[in-house]
This record gives sequence, C-alpha cells and structure tokens, in this order.
Amino acid sequence: REPALTLAELRQRLIHFSAKDSINMAWFPKDQQVLTPNLVAT
Repeated sequence: REPALTLAELRQRLIHFSAKDSINMAWFPKDQQVLTPNLVAT
C-alpha cells in the first residue's frame, strides 16, 4: 500500500502523468475532469 500523499505530492503526480498523456479521462466523472496540459494544447 502506498503511503498517503500530501496534496502537493498528489498534484505533482497528476501533472507528471497528464504531461505524459497517460491519464485516461474516462476514469473521472465529466464534472471532475480537470484541465490538463494535453487538453490545453488542443
């Protein structure tokens, strides 16, 4: 089990994965899909 992440660590991890375009946005409800760098570029 992974230790609990701080909010900053979680944010960094999400940015890292979104930058690599490896987050499947279908995992998130429509109203919770955040604007990621790959969405900004489109």
